[in-house]
Amino acid sequence: MDVPISTSENQTFSPPSLGNLEPRPSFRFRPPSPRSRRRYTHDLTSEGLRYHSTEAIQAETVRALRGLWAGDEDQLRATEARMNSFWETVRQAAKDPTVRIEETEANEIAAALTRLTDNWPMLRQMNADNSLFNSDAPKIALGRFLCGWSGLETRFKLQDGSVPIDVLDALETEIDAIEVKAMVDGVEGIIGVAFKELELHALGLMGLTADTEKNSPSPSSQSDIQNGSPAAGSEAAVPAGKSGSGSSRPAPRQPRRKKRASS
Repeated sequence: MDVPISTSENQTFSPPSLGNLEPRPSFRFRPPSPRSRRRYTHDLTSEGLRYHSTEAIQAETVRALRGLWAGDEDQLRATEARMNSFWETVRQAAKDPTVRIEETEANEIAAALTRLTDNWPMLRQMNADNSLFNSDAPKIALGRFLCGWSGLETRFKLQDGSVPIDVLDALETEIDAIEVKAMVDGVEGIIGVAFKELELHALGLMGLTADTEKNSPSPSSQSDIQNGSPAAGSEAAVPAGKSGSGSSRPAPRQPRRKKRASS
């Protein structure tokens, strides 16, 4: 379906990962203005989205550790020191690629963080907030700048100057289906990130990246420990008898890599 919305200032963009796809869908973006970033911030506030910084998550993790601890005080202090040492290593690794993070240590800390989160409501809430932010904020940016597309069945719609989230969800689903079929057909370069590329393009129009859209350079997911997310201490951080159900907390939205239908 072609959506004939265009002006001399609008920009045409196609996700780079779809470069070998024929026919290839095309997307039109309105140019940024001095108000673009302010409107984006307003949209985030209107949607009730909130992002907790790495520092805030780490501070709450320490509070959870102290609040749940039922063992020896010396061991508590040692565990806090281990956490702080790990966080410092992560910060250094983000700046220096030669700094290595031990996989065993990272796995133990991720497991302990899950246990702390399961037993500490504030940590659950903070991670739920970040999960929703990571999922919806890039879409809100995309909706603010998209002004049309062609080669797709999803109907274009504007509401209060933006493409509604439900329309973007439908657009994402259609793009996902196109990518899956292309991978089955053996089209090179299709890795399941086309919709993410659209979101990043929209953020880029405001001078933002996937990281700088937040108040902190890194999300707080266990899956992103290597990128600088907070974590708790070892499994000893939560004493026996205080562990939760073991369920994982939501992870931030990441570029998805789809499997071929045959795998």
